[in-house]
Amino acid sequence: MKADLFQKECNFFYSVDEKGKYPKSNLPEIAFLGRSNVGKSSLINSLVNRKNLVRTSNSPGSTIKINYFKLGDKLMLVDLPGHGYAKRAKHLVENLSELIEEYLAKKENLKKLVFIIDARRGINQEDEMLLDFFKGVDTSMLLVFNKVDKLKKSELQNLDDSTDGILNKYDFIENIVMTSCFKGLGIRKLKEKIIQNI
Repeated sequence: MKADLFQKECNFFYSVDEKGKYPKSNLPEIAFLGRSNVGKSSLINSLVNRKNLVRTSNSPGSTIKINYFKLGDKLMLVDLPGHGYAKRAKHLVENLSELIEEYLAKKENLKKLVFIIDARRGINQEDEMLLDFFKGVDTSMLLVFNKVDKLKKSELQNLDDSTDGILNKYDFIENIVMTSCFKGLGIRKLKEKIIQNI
């Protein structure tokens, strides 16, 4: 696959809000996961050059389903619900956690997981718990620090200096990419990393 794949038409395909209700498809899947409000929807929109393919919101926790988007009949982009939004009802949080866990543990078509972190906040304890869970998931991961345009130069340098330590601690992380949807930073590099070895 080549980077121009992301220039092809991308359309909504399917939504899942119950365990085991995944669509039938043989297409390779790239899943996007991150805490609520890290810019996950905006990042997917930036990758496929669409403004409103994935609905964005200023309210954290807006994605409450697993949403599938078909890209050029070659690839499925999977938008997983944002995790860690405490104001959700407890039963909803539990259901979303189970949805995400089952998808990651059992989905045969998953080829890469793109784990998105807000660069301003870094990796917190909940993210570390998820990273520990990913050790048992047989798939490659790209770690994305998003919203780097909001960092001061010194903060960005500190983040860049920390990447070797992160890669050493979590050896299943294939690469780390710094992105900004607002300025388009790192988007091309992320496209290239996503399609490698699919």
